[in-house]
Amino acid sequence: MELSGGTDLRRLRSLKDQHKAELLALPNVIGVGLGQRVIAGTRTEEWVISVNVVRKLAPDELDRDARIPAELDAEIRGTHVTAKTDVVESGVPRLEGYKDRIRPVQPGYSIRPYESNYLGTTGGFVVVEGDGYLMSNFHVLWDYLPGSPIVQPGDTSDPTDVIGNPDTRHYVQPSPDKVNYMDAALATLKEIDGNYRHIQPAHPEFGPLAGSYNSVGMGWHMRKVGATTGLTEARVSKWDFGGGFDSNHDGVADVWFEHQVELWNASAMPSDGGDSGAWWVTDDNRVGLLHWAGNGVDLSVATPISWVLQKFGASVWAKWGRDRELITGDAQPADGPSLDDLYDPDELEHIIHSKEADRPAAPAMGGVAAASTDA
Repeated sequence: MELSGGTDLRRLRSLKDQHKAELLALPNVIGVGLGQRVIAGTRTEEWVISVNVVRKLAPDELDRDARIPAELDAEIRGTHVTAKTDVVESGVPRLEGYKDRIRPVQPGYSIRPYESNYLGTTGGFVVVEGDGYLMSNFHVLWDYLPGSPIVQPGDTSDPTDVIGNPDTRHYVQPSPDKVNYMDAALATLKEIDGNYRHIQPAHPEFGPLAGSYNSVGMGWHMRKVGATTGLTEARVSKWDFGGGFDSNHDGVADVWFEHQVELWNASAMPSDGGDSGAWWVTDDNRVGLLHWAGNGVDLSVATPISWVLQKFGASVWAKWGRDRELITGDAQPADGPSLDDLYDPDELEHIIHSKEADRPAAPAMGGVAAASTDA
């Protein structure tokens, strides 16, 4: 895929991958991805290898061998490829409102396993083989407490607030020993009088959703509603983002993710703890990303919703029909260059459908995390 300036997207990604290990080994570096250079808060058209650091330091504060090179190069499939780097200060992202009781239950409101101490967010609702499910993150719906029912609101102690249960067929549990590609899970919904009358799939801020996108473009404007921060916005700032993440909120990297999407907002915090599981939605009301991590300052990390939907054989539950049937939205391709252009079909199949045993071992983590889960 040719981009502006003749940049070849897959060669640029290969260049990043060749240098990723050496970049992540540098002190202060917490993540590496593909993006467009940001100058004084404005995204330009120049494609770069974007390197996240805990804190930007002047060159004279670093030993020469600890400095991030201004330009990277390599031979890629017989072609000499070069690209400049862009250093972005992001702090340490962690796994991450609408905290009131709401009936019928809507996307964006807080949930948690009844026996857990941590709340997360109802991303939205999906349909699998005719049945309705709630979607969020694995670390929200399971919190490593198998079988604990899901309650709404997330701070309730009332067992009558149970709205469903983690589904034992549809989940992807992040592994501390393997490279991870998603943190996602579905919950079955408790039926009342034989139906889901306590569920409203239409979004409280955006109304009925049109469906989903099959991929996401660079610079896309996205909106989300999270249990803690409520309605926020950000733009897609990085593709194929990978690094170590903090799942225990102690600043230490303990899980490794690859192929993620970074979103950025320099003027307002896009997410915080408790927002995990939220859906990032485009301006034309299509779901693009499943949120799961952030730094609590200016960036968020998410997984393409299309990958999660394909993994679970699901479609976005958009609205109720006139006869209370479950109406689903469609999946549309992205216009122009998009994230999925980085991968060949076999690689994309592996990212979406591989089991834990088939994924590579996680690299050694140096202790500093790229982000932490927002829950």
